[in-house]
Amino acid sequence: MLNYDGYYVSYSAESVKIPMIEDVDEFLAVLKTGPQRLKLIPGKSMGAGSHGLLQTYTELRYKHMAAMERAKAKFDQIDKEYGDMFGRYYGGQIEEYRTEDADIILVTSGSATGTAKTVVDAQREKGLRVGLVKIRLYRPFPREKMAKVLQGRRAIGVLDRSIAFGWNCGPMFQEVRALTPEIGRVPLLSFIAGIANLDITIPHIERMIRDINSAALGKSYQETTWITLEE
Repeated sequence: MLNYDGYYVSYSAESVKIPMIEDVDEFLAVLKTGPQRLKLIPGKSMGAGSHGLLQTYTELRYKHMAAMERAKAKFDQIDKEYGDMFGRYYGGQIEEYRTEDADIILVTSGSATGTAKTVVDAQREKGLRVGLVKIRLYRPFPREKMAKVLQGRRAIGVLDRSIAFGWNCGPMFQEVRALTPEIGRVPLLSFIAGIANLDITIPHIERMIRDINSAALGKSYQETTWITLEE
């Protein structure tokens, strides 16, 4: 629920295609034969976190980290299996939209992506080669896929609905900026909007794309822009 888009999504209405229960049971059947998960049973004792003072804790954390890295490939695999069965693919770790020949990229996540796609389409009709990348997996961060799709772009903007305290930018922007060794030193712009579930509108996205394109043309730019405050 921490990743739920809150008021914006909870008050939205859209058509939903619900798969047949038989197909859902077949898709989830693997969970019945996999490793048994721990269950909290009233009246039965169970330790949690009791290994924290042991020397092997470091090894445990290393294995935890390694498992998180393996989860990337598993995430893509499950997305493909789901698409093969239900006919709906979501891109795995990231979703690329009109990125093939894009000069500039806007990175998004969550419900704001739908609005952003609408603006990207409109800007494409005007001849602006803009693309969009939606981050669908935040931890582990899809650094390999992000580095590949962002290489060779002239400027990149990142839309965050949150802030990284002490850095004056968004948390996803921080992650993208950490890819500088892989993608090269190109203009990176952080846009903060939609905090407290305020709507992110078409004019907001248009403003972001204008700023990204201006930076791509070599003009001076502001690294962090609080969109809502500048309305």
